[in-house]
Amino acid sequence: MVTTEPFPHGMAATNRIISWTKVLAGNNIPVKVYIIRPTEKEPRVLNREATGIFKKIAFEYVNGTTVWPIHKGKFFKLGILLAGYRKMIRSLASGRPSTVVTYTANINIKLLLLILQFFYKFRLIIEETEYPKILKRKHTKIEKWLHLSLYKYSNGMLVMTKELKKYYSSLGVSNIMILPMTVDTNRFEQFRKLEKEPYFAYAGGSGGFFRDGVFDIVKGFSFFAELNSEIALKIIGPIDKKSDEYQKIIHFIDEKGLNKRVEFAGRVSSELIPDFLIKATGLVMAPPEDFKSGGFPTKLGEFLASGTPVICTNVSEIPIYLNQFNAFIVPPGDYQGIGNAMHEIIKDPEASKRVGNAGKKLAETVFNAEVYFMDLDKLING
Repeated sequence: MVTTEPFPHGMAATNRIISWTKVLAGNNIPVKVYIIRPTEKEPRVLNREATGIFKKIAFEYVNGTTVWPIHKGKFFKLGILLAGYRKMIRSLASGRPSTVVTYTANINIKLLLLILQFFYKFRLIIEETEYPKILKRKHTKIEKWLHLSLYKYSNGMLVMTKELKKYYSSLGVSNIMILPMTVDTNRFEQFRKLEKEPYFAYAGGSGGFFRDGVFDIVKGFSFFAELNSEIALKIIGPIDKKSDEYQKIIHFIDEKGLNKRVEFAGRVSSELIPDFLIKATGLVMAPPEDFKSGGFPTKLGEFLASGTPVICTNVSEIPIYLNQFNAFIVPPGDYQGIGNAMHEIIKDPEASKRVGNAGKKLAETVFNAEVYFMDLDKLING
């Protein structure tokens, strides 16, 4: 696996990688994850080991360090990136893997791997959990054509939704496997006996604040807070305090006098996320519209696996999996509906527990990579 995601501690993308590579490793298929550039920034460093083994998955930061030199100049940083590419080439030349899977938005890495596969004769699988990011940016027609043409020269793709399979098929890719959102449900077992605490929670990065409807969550909580003075709201994950969405949320919190009720917990190790999710009274994500990315909220599987009742909006392919029996479903943009769902969870704990258990069952049977091992084996090994 070649990626630019942090490893082994990160957010949804890292957990996605671990969830299914762990299944391969557990079935005696050797797996190694190469991280092509440092992912950590001082002073908040979660990944300190440049090499190691995590749940039978070998990993290596090819630059020999996990920390990005944030205070260095542009040429120094460019040197770091180029050195990473060079070391990746050496690793592939010496390791001679039968298959390389890449999970990154970086076109340079994809192009380099496509070139290298002709020399080292490995199968190249591209994983995408959304539409190509180049579609969202300003590029020339030639740049977009080059990027989109790369996919059909791979040996196959892993995607998360039917919508994405349809799109990448239109680019000429013939061997595409749908691997739905996957979650390592075993991560939650050691936390199962924790007592519930009086808070609702959202977990995700600030990059997803708009996509996941965090402002609507806060507004829904404000509506709920008028009926309940004891429950708090925790927003877990890295925060960009300069972002417009964060500033709007902070202004609203100040205006409503919720400063002592809404807590921004900051970035948390992926190993501790289950602790936060299981102890919560309820979990909330509220995408205000269909996912323009074509993807599916990877964090939703984590929420469900916790067994804590989940409040979610019915957008994109979410209704394929969630209904009134395994989640609290509200229309997109309905923050009052979010507040009402919070109140329902508090009002009837036994019914809420049944909903949470049904969500957990869904995660174990549908969002569990173990279920897809045979298909993964066919895709990876040909």
